[in-house]
Amino acid sequence: MAGKRRPYDAALRAGAVRHVAEAGKSTAEVARNQDVQPRMLQNWVHRARAG
Repeated sequence: MAGKRRPYDAALRAGAVRHVAEAGKSTAEVARNQDVQPRMLQNWVHRARAG
């Protein structure tokens, strides 16, 4: 059975994306520190760069 989806607020998303973009950290490292799935963080970063 799949777990319940956890909502992430805009501040957490923006902060995680900023860590990847400005600090030059990998998405895997930031995802581990923020307790989010790496692929989800990659999606956030991709969307931020696109728009």
